[in-house]
Amino acid sequence: MPKVYPEISIVASLYNSSEFIVEFVNRIIKSTNELKLDYEIIFIDDGSKDNSSYIVHNLIKENKNIRLIKFSRNYGHHVAMVCGLEHAKGEYIFLIDVDLEEQPELIIDFYKEILSTNNDLIYGVQKKRNKDKFLGLLFWKVLGWLTGLSLGNNPCTIRIMSQKFVKNLANFPQKDFFLGELSSYIGLNQSTLEVNKIYKGHSTYSFFKKYTLLFNMLFTNVSNLWIRLSFFSTIISISSFLFFLWLLASYFLGMTYLSGWLSIMVVTTFFASLNFFFFGVLLQFVSKVLDETRAKPRYLIDRKININ
Repeated sequence: MPKVYPEISIVASLYNSSEFIVEFVNRIIKSTNELKLDYEIIFIDDGSKDNSSYIVHNLIKENKNIRLIKFSRNYGHHVAMVCGLEHAKGEYIFLIDVDLEEQPELIIDFYKEILSTNNDLIYGVQKKRNKDKFLGLLFWKVLGWLTGLSLGNNPCTIRIMSQKFVKNLANFPQKDFFLGELSSYIGLNQSTLEVNKIYKGHSTYSFFKKYTLLFNMLFTNVSNLWIRLSFFSTIISISSFLFFLWLLASYFLGMTYLSGWLSIMVVTTFFASLNFFFFGVLLQFVSKVLDETRAKPRYLIDRKININ
């Protein structure tokens, strides 16, 4: 007897998400019932410190369409999502964050959109950002410019993909990556769908996380030492620029200062930051070659529940 796969797989990562899980599941199930779809919900616990896995385990006892993969430690949001994609069996795969900032009911709009367009990927973009609007837009613009990829403006995690798209995604072996980067590289038929996000607090992507994401995309695989050195060199460069502004202001305002020392400090700190930066670049390439020869796994799984 041939295996019967679900019509849609819902993939969501967990990281200290215990307060959202039950409501998320209830709203997703209600929406899939409205669409009259056979479904599976795959949760990936990305090293949570709370009882997220315990809650999902209890839900599995009541609903055999729910599945759980628990990582041995935290590997990152995008790695967790790709793990879920690798285990998804549905004809279509719907990715969404579990924190309810992206409304679970949007699965209805995304499913109808991919059916009507016959595209392989529909990804969400924010209609508006309630917080950090300018900085968020600037980040994605700079990231797209540096990488030469079309990443869209303020893309969201939420998206729906065909099984064909997911199989192409599985061909990429690199350990550190960004889903938007790979999606742009794969091509196929893609389109966007505008969504409203409901912000419940500070963005999970802090400045440092965005900084890390930037260099992950530029160099594919980045060591922690390289990230810290490059970040430190950036801080020094900014400081030297501020020194320069102070020097100009003191000159035009007739302020008294020790002649010569400030300009020397500006030049010294600036070139010191460049040394740190290029030394970090060298370390990055050495680190990348070393990691590739080691062929470390992308992630390690502690246990799987209700997954064949």
